Amino acid sequence: MGMSVSVMKSLWGTLKEVNFAAIREESNIPPLLLLVGGSEEMRKDLLTALFQGPRAGTALPGRTVVAYPSPCDRFCEDAAKRADAILYVSGNSEVSDLRRRGYVVIEVLTKPEIPPRPASVVWNEDSKEEFFRRLSELLVKSIPSRQTALARAFPALRSHLLKKLVEDVSWQNATYILMSGIGEMVPVLNISVDMADMLILTKNQAIMAYRIALGMGEEGSAEDVLPELLSVVGSGFLWRQAARQLIGLIPGWGVVPQVLVAYAGTYATGMAVYQWYATGRKLSKKEMRGLYKQAMARGKLLLPKIKASVKKKNHA
Repeated sequence: MGMSVSVMKSLWGTLKEVNFAAIREESNIPPLLLLVGGSEEMRKDLLTALFQGPRAGTALPGRTVVAYPSPCDRFCEDAAKRADAILYVSGNSEVSDLRRRGYVVIEVLTKPEIPPRPASVVWNEDSKEEFFRRLSELLVKSIPSRQTALARAFPALRSHLLKKLVEDVSWQNATYILMSGIGEMVPVLNISVDMADMLILTKNQAIMAYRIALGMGEEGSAEDVLPELLSVVGSGFLWRQAARQLIGLIPGWGVVPQVLVAYAGTYATGMAVYQWYATGRKLSKKEMRGLYKQAMARGKLLLPKIKASVKKKNHA
C-alpha cells in the first residue's frame, strides 16, 4: 500500500511545521543528577553503572552527575539548586526537608521496606536492571520534559526511558483516533478525517522516532536522520501488516480497528527504531511481523483502558 504524491506532499508539509531543532537543542542540555549519601563504594558503583548500557560511548559530554556524602553540606546545597533531581541514599528526615523546599528527591534504599516509602527505589547490586527501570519511572514522572536528555546522558536508563516514550506515544495516537470520530470533514482543508488522522499520527511517530534517535546518542539533524529511519521501519510494510491483522475483526466495531492500527503501528515503529540503534541492525521482515503482532495484541489488551480514559476526558 503506497502513498500518493499528494499525501507525501501533505506529510512533508506537516513535518516542516515541527520544530525539530528545538527538540534537538533541548536534548543537548545536559541534565544534572545529585547523588547524596551511601558509602563511597556504593556511590562509585552506582555512578559507574549509570554509564553502562546500549551505545554507551555516545553519552552526553560534560558533568551530568555529582556525588556527595551525607549530610548535605553547603557545597552539596549549591549543587542541589542546579540539579534536575536528587538521589538521596536513605535520607529519612533530610529527604523530607528537601522535598518541603521544592526539590525533586528520589530516595535510594539499601533494602526493601514495607510499606515502601514514596518516590523510592531499592539499590541492589544483583538487580541493577530493576533499579534503573524504577528510577526511570520516577524521573519521567518528576521531570517529564527531560526524558530525552536523561536517556542521552545515561545509557543505563535508555531502554526504560525510550520504551516508556514508545508506550506513551502509542497510547496518545490510539486515544486521538478514538476521540476524533469517523466520517466528518475537516473545515478549510476540506479533506476527510482519515487523511487528517494519518498526517497527525505520522507526525507524532516522526517526533517519537527522532527523540529515540537523540536519546540513543544520535547527533544528526532531523533532515539527516528521519529518511534513514524511514528505511529502517518500512512504512508500507507496516500498513500491509495492519490490513492483514484487521482481517477477521468483528464487523461493526467501527472506530476500534483504527484505534488498534494507530496503537500497533506506532508501537511497532518505535520499537523497530529502538532495536536498530540498540543492536545496529534492521529487523527482518519476519521479526517485523512478529513485532507488529505483539503490538496488536498489546493494543487489544489496553483497549478497555484507552476507552475508559477517553470516556473520562469526555465527561470532565
